[in-house]
Amino acid sequence: ESSILAERSPEVDFRGANFFYSRTWNSRWKSQVSLSQASYSLNNEDLGIFEEGTERNKITILNTLDNTEAKISVDYQASQRGTFSAGYQYNSYSNFFEFDETSTFGEPVLDTLEAAEIAQGIFLKYHYSGQDRIDFQPQIRIDRIPGLDETLVNPVLSFHYKISPDIWFKSSYGQYIQLIRSLRQGDLD
Repeated sequence: ESSILAERSPEVDFRGANFFYSRTWNSRWKSQVSLSQASYSLNNEDLGIFEEGTERNKITILNTLDNTEAKISVDYQASQRGTFSAGYQYNSYSNFFEFDETSTFGEPVLDTLEAAEIAQGIFLKYHYSGQDRIDFQPQIRIDRIPGLDETLVNPVLSFHYKISPDIWFKSSYGQYIQLIRSLRQGDLD
């Protein structure tokens, strides 16, 4: 029978930076440029120390994700209440995964996996604000992921209704992508 002798909570480290620039060209046209970079690190050091008879296992998992994003968009105010937006977005992802098992019985196990991917997308959005109480935003986004040879169409719909000066009802629906790599035993061998 095995028992857990120790278990620690994961340590999460986040670092990031964002640059944003907006320019109003005239009463109807506006443009924005943004660049952001974020690094996430999840370190489950001493995730579990298990003891079974005279065997002790220590498992350490390290998972890091880096994301760089560049976005350019243009807004056109079509009417007093409605604005069209169109833009381009570039994302670069890299991921590093390390699994380390140290045991007093048998050989230690150290497996790593690195993955990188890019995604490029274009979007078209309409923002309608009506009667100071209603806010409606349909959006369509098309993403291209060359490494997976996939093109994805992602609809997004957002609706906000102001019930009183201090209370809003908000509802949103969207399909989003995230480049998550699933691990199989063959990836770690």
